[in-house]
Amino acid sequence: MTRAPGGLYGGLGVDDVKARKGIGAQEDHADRMGSAELIANAFVRSQTQQKIHNAPIHGTASIIAAHREVGAETHGVIARTSGTLPEDLPAEASIRPLLEQRSPARKKALTSPSGTSLFDALPGASAPTPPKGDASDHD
Repeated sequence: MTRAPGGLYGGLGVDDVKARKGIGAQEDHADRMGSAELIANAFVRSQTQQKIHNAPIHGTASIIAAHREVGAETHGVIARTSGTLPEDLPAEASIRPLLEQRSPARKKALTSPSGTSLFDALPGASAPTPPKGDASDHD
């Protein structure tokens, strides 16, 4: 397994974490995270943003280094508090099927009975065409 210095996953790269958790190469790791892992990742992102803002840190290499440092510190806190390390958390069932199941229902909910979308009212959207037989057809 490849280890990079620091990071939330103890220096493991994405492919290594996915292999360790049995997540397929084509699957998105984030789709298989449970709440503890999602929270740890969100915490690292928020604290990295604060560090970048407060330092201030500039440049891609410096920002990546800051992110790895915050991730490593978070990894250390989890290890010291007897929590399960992110790389040792089991993969959850994929959220993808649920998202795909909800997608058609969500699109249907955003469309009115006349067939126009709620997004048609946004600036720059073309005016909806009334359905045939609508009262607006009469002069």
